[in-house]
Amino acid sequence: MPKTWLMMVAGERSGDVYGARLATALKHRLPEIEIFGCGGDAMRQAGVETTVDASRFAMVGITEVISGLPQAYHAFHALLDEADRHRPELAILIDAPRNHRGLLCQSANLGLEALEAGTAQSPD
Repeated sequence: MPKTWLMMVAGERSGDVYGARLATALKHRLPEIEIFGCGGDAMRQAGVETTVDASRFAMVGITEVISGLPQAYHAFHALLDEADRHRPELAILIDAPRNHRGLLCQSANLGLEALEAGTAQSPD
């Protein structure tokens, strides 16, 4: 059976936990599914191929933001390169909607459907 690819992006801890739960449920129901994207330890443990570690986007304060921009830029393009390579059926963008604006635009340019998913509260 051919693989079905999904891209899942979580930029915060709560999104990482939510993404892990979602990935586990999807893989249970659809064993042929492969998921890649941006996440942390929880998503990796759930079998998500984390092209980018979410900690690369964790920036607080003007100094961290300015010094972290090149790293975030490279991480963003690494995700887009993987999306271009795998051609996922869907991009699932969890939490941090302001951080996903660029991905939403680029997903549309690649012809990808995107779903924004938020968490009402931390699932911890």
